[in-house]
Amino acid sequence: MARCLRSAVGWTLANIASEVFGWRHRKQYVRLRDEDLARSPQETLHATLQKVSVPQPAGLERTGNFDNRHPLYGNSMRFKPLSLKQVREDVAWK
Repeated sequence: MARCLRSAVGWTLANIASEVFGWRHRKQYVRLRDEDLARSPQETLHATLQKVSVPQPAGLERTGNFDNRHPLYGNSMRFKPLSLKQVREDVAWK
């Protein structure tokens, strides 16, 4: 139980700290929502990279047939490449 509470408190504090940073440093803060990335990955990444003055890397739009739909779905799947065309919004929790 203590681990769960510690994790919940840590997550909450990290989110509050991010919000406070965003309020205090508006020009240095970029919010990237999962929903925006899932709905229009190419446009969202392009806009985000543009905001932070980073050129879009070559090969960002790799193609291929991969089974992973979420890069954090299990340890082994994190190491497989994921195409932007495969990013989907996770609505199963709703």
